[in-house]
Amino acid sequence: MSRPGTGLGLHVSKQIMDRLSGEIGFETETGAGSTFWVTLPLAEAPASEIDPEAEAAARAEGGW
Repeated sequence: MSRPGTGLGLHVSKQIMDRLSGEIGFETETGAGSTFWVTLPLAEAPASEIDPEAEAAARAEGGW
């Protein structure tokens, strides 16, 4: 059963994404439905929180 929405959820979600420097959007195809997507920037740990040994191990394994 399909019910129309007010669009409030997307509006609130957009406000959150704006504050997080992200993006949100959707694509609609008639008869196929809608696809919603979000993108967020990667966060970097402060230098004081980076474990040099863990970073070296991750780089060696191709994880960085």
